[in-house]
Amino acid sequence: MKEVRLVPVAVVLALVAVGLVALVEKGVPGGAVALGPSPLNPLSYGTRVLYELVRSRYATYIATDLEDLARVRGVRCVYVLVSPERPVDRAGEILSKLLSGCSEVALLVADEGGGSNSLLRVACSSISVAGNRVGVVSGGVLSLYPGASITLGGREYRITLDLASEVLGGSPVGYVEGLAVVVDVNSTEPVYRSTGVVASEEVLGRVRVLVIGDGSVLLNQALASNRTEYKDLALGIFDYLCGGSYNCTVVLDSIHYPIVSPLEALRAPLGPTDYIYATIALLVILIHPATWLPPLLRWLDTAFGYLLRPPLGYATVSIASLYLAFSLSRSYPYRRDTPLSEQVEEELYVAADVRRAILGGAVKLGPRDFVNLYNIVDEVSARVLGVRLSSREFPGVLGEYLSRDLAQGYWEMMNRYYRRATGASRRPLVVRWRRVVLGAIEASEAVLNALGTSLEATYGAEYLLARGT
Repeated sequence: MKEVRLVPVAVVLALVAVGLVALVEKGVPGGAVALGPSPLNPLSYGTRVLYELVRSRYATYIATDLEDLARVRGVRCVYVLVSPERPVDRAGEILSKLLSGCSEVALLVADEGGGSNSLLRVACSSISVAGNRVGVVSGGVLSLYPGASITLGGREYRITLDLASEVLGGSPVGYVEGLAVVVDVNSTEPVYRSTGVVASEEVLGRVRVLVIGDGSVLLNQALASNRTEYKDLALGIFDYLCGGSYNCTVVLDSIHYPIVSPLEALRAPLGPTDYIYATIALLVILIHPATWLPPLLRWLDTAFGYLLRPPLGYATVSIASLYLAFSLSRSYPYRRDTPLSEQVEEELYVAADVRRAILGGAVKLGPRDFVNLYNIVDEVSARVLGVRLSSREFPGVLGEYLSRDLAQGYWEMMNRYYRRATGASRRPLVVRWRRVVLGAIEASEAVLNALGTSLEATYGAEYLLARGT
């Protein structure tokens, strides 16, 4: 059997072309990758995990420009700045917009490079990030990955730092564990101190400041690791700054980090998972029609222009004409004469043989035959008596032609088996349809005879019940 195509190929191709043009009009999707500790960066050195973690408890937003900060509203707002990689040169505007929309503002700075000090100075805080490296001496060996203890709201958090900076000023809340050694980036001489402060806090009117000298404790690589102490510290920080109230708004800074293409991101030092993410982002750009369709159309335009230029154009037109003529000739329907196969036909006639077949049981009678018979009587009743066979008025009207009892019994019998045949009723449970249909034919013939017509003579009952209709 030949398969029928519901949609012509030309229509499908036209729809595909329209879709490609629409995608080109929309342009290439955003394939840029945010680098550094940005909440938009899902790579190892981003803070996307921090955003998802905090969002599970508080209303959390990502600020990509100063206009986002202008829309921040809340009783208490927490602004998070982690190791900025661009100068924080508009710190005054940042703090002003936060104070205009929030009753209280908390500044959380996690930085080891000192780039966030401009924000701290605008807040008139005495805290600053030294920008050096603090470590500990253990067994005569200097380690720049010291253990540290940070206490917030009476709860102590123990973590391991990664090239952390010393924090100066304020009220210290975090120290390295052991004999502290401070190494300045411009000096090779270490400075030994009894304590190494790596976290401080300060309250300045409506502004609370908390500074941690290591941004790596909030990065994806730390929070996504199997070590739960970093998650505990992150949630503990926000619970502390929000004062235990869920009516708190958290804003993660994404203003001070570079946005690069996936190709540039691949050139940066990445982990195995980061390479997969950057590669997928690059593939999304490459397979998008806005990337390859315009150059392809320009190339085709140039190629056709070259092919149609004389003298090559003459040959191109000739070949195209021959191909078109050949295609049209092949499309003309042609079929050789073939002998027809022998046809054998069988017909069923309304004759005495059919009557004998029905009465003898050669033709099986079933519910459908009863429904056909019911419909014939119903049609005659509606035309002659003016009522349907299913109507309760039928026995009374038919009683004028037959006895009332016969009319009532006939009406009940026909409707009872009609409901059973059509599935409207399950009763009676056991039905011998052959006997029921033959009895109904006999009773219906008597009814129709009383109405001046005949079932067998006029409607051909044998042909009907033999499934000739």
